[in-house]
Amino acid sequence: MTLTLGQTLRVQRQRLGKPIRTMAPEVGIGYSRLGQIELGRVRPQPAVLERLAPAYEIAYETLMLLAGYPTKPDAIIELPEFIRQAARVLSSEDWEPLRSAVAQLVAEKTTAQEQP
Repeated sequence: MTLTLGQTLRVQRQRLGKPIRTMAPEVGIGYSRLGQIELGRVRPQPAVLERLAPAYEIAYETLMLLAGYPTKPDAIIELPEFIRQAARVLSSEDWEPLRSAVAQLVAEKTTAQEQP
């Protein structure tokens, strides 16, 4: 029987002897959100899976596969190291101003490219 991503995470967390309220701060997300992931109600983004992998002691590639993301190297966009580092330490709230700034930059670049 193959376990889902959420089931795999829950079993492994329990094997590690960590309550969800202890594990959540280690991966930089709220325990409620982590619970949603473990219950299979939420599909985490690759950046979240990257933070989950070391905490759960599961290979990132395995988590990507279980989450249904492409695992071929050419199908995954390689992120700059500073983004990967930020993904490991910033909370969801920390990302919001960055998300807004990036969205604005993308809009500006898209508009500039569309103009003759």
